Amino acid sequence: VPLEVSFFVLLGVSVREMPSAAGLLLLTMLLQFFLSHSALPLPGPVSNAATLFVGTALGCAHEYVHGTSHLIVLLPTIVLLAPGATVPKAVLASIDASAPGAAEPPPTDAWFELLMLAVSFAVGEAIAHHLWAPALSRRAAARAEATAVALSDSKAVCPVRLARIVAVGVPVAETLE
Repeated sequence: VPLEVSFFVLLGVSVREMPSAAGLLLLTMLLQFFLSHSALPLPGPVSNAATLFVGTALGCAHEYVHGTSHLIVLLPTIVLLAPGATVPKAVLASIDASAPGAAEPPPTDAWFELLMLAVSFAVGEAIAHHLWAPALSRRAAARAEATAVALSDSKAVCPVRLARIVAVGVPVAETLE
């Protein structure tokens, strides 16, 4: 829990939204646990992609409802799923072993594991985000319009509405009267 709270503080999440973001992160990590430790465990890249898909989808749903970025769930999930120090050490050792004059050929397992980890993260996140993108953009446009209307004077034309009217083809002079 302290690690999650530090992520939320670094991301600028308000105290009011921390419980819901922590709950979504907990659901995502429970899914990863069940996918990894079930009777028929999935391979690592498949469970990572599924976990990132669900984590991103939950984060996007949170963004749709509350207006905060889906990254408040996604970034802690990525950090918690990231490999420990063993993979970067193995990659550095393989770089050192590939130096001229090295006695043995470099192991490719660490590179392949790191590549599969990155691809699985990217696939899970990208699919979920692309599914949510149209709804999130419509919601963001509606919120921007509501904010512009609330901040504009009653006599002035809202810039968001003015841009929509101009895009439709109504002359600007008619909208200002």
